[in-house]
Amino acid sequence: MSAQAKNRLQPENFYPLSLSLKGREVIVFGGDLAAFEELLRLLEAGACATVVAAAFVSEIQELHVTYGNRLELVRVNEAKYLENCQDLTRFALVFALSTNHEANEKAAAIAKSSKVPFYVVGSPSSSGRSFVPVTIFKRGHIKISVSSDGICPPLETALMQRIEEILINDFDRYSLFLESVSEQHSSDGNLQKWRDMIESEGLASALSRNNFEEALSIIERLQNETADIDDNNEGAV
Repeated sequence: MSAQAKNRLQPENFYPLSLSLKGREVIVFGGDLAAFEELLRLLEAGACATVVAAAFVSEIQELHVTYGNRLELVRVNEAKYLENCQDLTRFALVFALSTNHEANEKAAAIAKSSKVPFYVVGSPSSSGRSFVPVTIFKRGHIKISVSSDGICPPLETALMQRIEEILINDFDRYSLFLESVSEQHSSDGNLQKWRDMIESEGLASALSRNNFEEALSIIERLQNETADIDDNNEGAV
């Protein structure tokens, strides 16, 4: 094998990122269960999705009932749709998940020329996609993701199962704690308090010991200290 061909097969080291998709448009090519699983995650993240396929599994059609205002199903052969497609610039992400390999490659080429991030299922080379979805566990605001840079998704699944088995009894407590913090964050827009919280060694220590009661007490104390400082500043004006 030539060095050039070998380089094309080298997997890329992808940068992990949690991306806000609320209100943004994405497009998914493919209507099978693999497309459904990715589509569900996109809709739960607040995206507005267009799905292009000649046929859709019942699970995707059921999603249309729940997310009809943010989900458009275009029932047409993917290759046919792409024949009349000049660019994909209106979309934030492109998922080429069709069982039609040529349609996937065409979607990827258009996305690339449109400078839109895209993923192609089963692509063997790093140049065949600009990002890879990760295997994820979600409970409330807690999200744990595992990635193999797209090299071996079954390994990601196996690792995630191990993580769930080990932490299953803790996830609810983590989620409830985050919900409490989120509620305080929503009712108090003081940025200094949240900077102090993030940098607090006491909070980090309490959380490392799974002492959520102490952690919430520290957050409340920081909140009160910041409120006192604000009151003093107002009094000095």
